[in-house]
Amino acid sequence: MKLSSKIILLAALLCVLLVPASAFASQYTVYAGELPPFNYKAESGHAEGIAIDLLVEIMKDVGSPIVAEDIRCIDWPKALKDVEMTPNTILVSAALTPERDFKFKWVGPIYALNIGLVAHKKSEIRIRTKHDVNNYRIGVIRNSAPVSMLGAGYGLLEENLILVDSSEELFLLLKEGKVDLISHSDMSTPLLMKQFGMAPDEYEMVHVMTKMNLYYLLNKDTKRGFLNTMQEVLEAMKRSRFDVIVNNYLGESGPIKIVSP
Repeated sequence: MKLSSKIILLAALLCVLLVPASAFASQYTVYAGELPPFNYKAESGHAEGIAIDLLVEIMKDVGSPIVAEDIRCIDWPKALKDVEMTPNTILVSAALTPERDFKFKWVGPIYALNIGLVAHKKSEIRIRTKHDVNNYRIGVIRNSAPVSMLGAGYGLLEENLILVDSSEELFLLLKEGKVDLISHSDMSTPLLMKQFGMAPDEYEMVHVMTKMNLYYLLNKDTKRGFLNTMQEVLEAMKRSRFDVIVNNYLGESGPIKIVSP
């Protein structure tokens, strides 16, 4: 090879090596809600959690790599709307409900958890029938799955439903006694309470509304081939690296105590 050819080849190689990683970024924009330990905004300002780590590995394996630093942690209602309206978008993570099913495409399930009603132990609240919910003010995150469950499934009156846009607002309502109950998951509740200066041992889940699977939610125009590949990679990870990732986050942490009526 001539010297001039070697110089050209070396220059081309250097150009490739010097291109920033962002130039090879995924074509997908990824949003994350606040649902620890599955997805949440860490002190660093970046997204972390079981579902985040899984997605980073999945996207690398399907040839559309992402980094956690590029995942956008925004309020749930806005994230849900953006993914519904914008192609090439993903939301981490969401429950598959009848109202959402036809609006999005889904990959999962990632994990299963209990969705229920949480109260302060001192309140001694017990839910024995679905009608009992109308005796209380209940805080719920806007556009979350419990909104439709409490309305359609429990007949909760609109005046008893207090809607907020974030987990922080929700838990502060309960902490400050502005609601009697909030709806959230058994796994996330203790972690969020610690984050917002609450003592998880002082609270309990007084009613389980449903056991719910979490999924990656994608814009409805996402190509079927890409969805199938994501699903195949996720299933393969469940047989290999899944437990390691889960244990990295759960450790000794457990769900909030669930009490029977």
